[in-house]
Amino acid sequence: MVAEKAKRVASYATQINQELDMLAHSCGLSCAHEFQRNHVRIVQTAGHSIPLDRLYPYPQPDPERFIELASK
Repeated sequence: MVAEKAKRVASYATQINQELDMLAHSCGLSCAHEFQRNHVRIVQTAGHSIPLDRLYPYPQPDPERFIELASK
């Protein structure tokens, strides 16, 4: 039973990766690893969509924290 489920999960993961690669190529990317937040839009109420990078912006680097970590 567990071995059968493992095969199904592996097949599902392989299929998802293939579909993501197809989406990436459709977006002009060479592979799914190149997706960024600006490639994704979230549909809100009344069919209005907002770019994911506007809903969840990338964190701004903290120069003081970088200096603190570099000095250790």
